[in-house]
Amino acid sequence: MKREVRDNATKRYPKPVTKVELDDKHVKLRIILIVVFIIIAGVFIGITLSRQFGTKAGWTTIEVTYDENNNSGDFVFQYELGTKNISLTSEKNQVSKIYTESLIKIYQLLDEVNEYQTLKNIYYINKHINEEIEVDSVLYESLKNLNNTRYIYQSLIFNQYSNMFYADSDSNAIKFDAYKNEEMKTYFKSILYYTNNEHHINLELLENNKVKLNVSVEYQTFMKEIEENTFISLEFIKNASIIDYVSDTLIKNNFTTGNISSYDGYTRNLDSRNMEYNMNVRDKEDIVYNAFSYTYKGPTSIVYLRNYKVNAKDESRFYEYKDGTRRTWYIDLNDGLDKAVTSNMICLSNNKTCVAILLEMLNAYVSLTIDTDLINNLKLHDIDTIYINKKEIHHNFDTNIKNIYSTSTISYEVIYDKD
Repeated sequence: MKREVRDNATKRYPKPVTKVELDDKHVKLRIILIVVFIIIAGVFIGITLSRQFGTKAGWTTIEVTYDENNNSGDFVFQYELGTKNISLTSEKNQVSKIYTESLIKIYQLLDEVNEYQTLKNIYYINKHINEEIEVDSVLYESLKNLNNTRYIYQSLIFNQYSNMFYADSDSNAIKFDAYKNEEMKTYFKSILYYTNNEHHINLELLENNKVKLNVSVEYQTFMKEIEENTFISLEFIKNASIIDYVSDTLIKNNFTTGNISSYDGYTRNLDSRNMEYNMNVRDKEDIVYNAFSYTYKGPTSIVYLRNYKVNAKDESRFYEYKDGTRRTWYIDLNDGLDKAVTSNMICLSNNKTCVAILLEMLNAYVSLTIDTDLINNLKLHDIDTIYINKKEIHHNFDTNIKNIYSTSTISYEVIYDKD
């Protein structure tokens, strides 16, 4: 017997719904509370992420913040964030901006290879000899600091050293080595006849940031014959000039808790907090090693000259023959021959720039024999010295010489030259 199912047996009817009118004020309050909670959560997440991934107090490396023609890879800028009464992000942005802009500006002004639109730089001066040129005050001051040296006129000689440094064999290096090649030695003499004579070439500093590169007709003819047109360039002095300008700009803007160093031995410590800093000094036998370290305090300019390679960039400024003979770009202006009195010489001062130290210490370093009178003369000009001579570490100022390298075959003696 079939079961009969009534049509209405499967139907379900919803319960009646009671409509309730909500107060508009409560709806708005709920929306406001939700927004507030979202904001609070966002701030909390932001603070957490900032602490974990954002700008932190302490020592950091400041980088050039935008790409433009510069040599920022030659420098390392270490800076301590968190000493100012501003946010860490703001402090880092400000110091990065000043570092970037000042470095790019001075590099392009000192560039003897490239032209930069309306910028009147070293390249421009070389192209407009015997003309009065109004230049940027920054370039004018940099050239003023170099007005008493003839090194800026030796680009022809430095070209030959560059050829030697990039030589792929001793036989090719000899072609450009005036010690081993009489033709090159004679060529250097012919160059120095012009470059050491103010009558033939001289950079004149005029009033109102104007300069004039005076070049004799005779020297112009010589340059045309050898198809060269670079009369002035800063060569190994360039990075010293750059580091001085960038450092002075940072100091002027009151960013001083840091130090800038270059791969070729220039350092400016800007820190006036009387903190003690350590500087490592290398030496070379079969390998390069850390020979010792020394300490110093306060704002200090340091110039560290050496005659051996340490890093890949040094390929452009040293050559070492298979027998261990080394060539550097520190040349004697009397004959164009490179000379290094010792493997290392470091000079430092609390009141001089890197350029000023460099130009004074070259007299003592570019030599074949140690002249203690020249080193003592540096001391009279507020320049302290450390150098290595036959495994003796000589210094003439109060410092802590430590971490001295020692093996069964290598040992150093520390000598304090007080007088």
